Amino acid sequence: SPNTLLSYFHNLPIKNSLVFLLTDKMNDFDDKNLKIASLKNDFVYINIFDYFENNLSNGHGVVRLRDSIQTFFINLGNHKKIEAYKALRQKKIQDFSKKLHNFRMSYFFIDNTTNIFAKLLIFFKSR
Repeated sequence: SPNTLLSYFHNLPIKNSLVFLLTDKMNDFDDKNLKIASLKNDFVYINIFDYFENNLSNGHGVVRLRDSIQTFFINLGNHKKIEAYKALRQKKIQDFSKKLHNFRMSYFFIDNTTNIFAKLLIFFKSR
């Protein structure tokens, strides 16, 4: 589990390092584990998504979406539901980003259409 990995990481003799966490998980970590990680190191949380997961575009039929609590079915022909989904998804990402920034962590997300090297270059130039 993600929390087991962070707990293991806390026990390693690593301090004052630049640490990158690349994951497709969001909100699967306990706040306590995130706080500890950010206290010992300069922590960068990189969320990796599939473009379709955030936009539901270029698809046909009905898609099943699951989170840790519920399963949703969205008809990809229903543009009103797609827009509502995208707004909720964006809010979830923004709220998660705010939480990580409160823990003094850097956060950005990429999808399979993003040039990761350009994003990392911008990140390092801003440091």
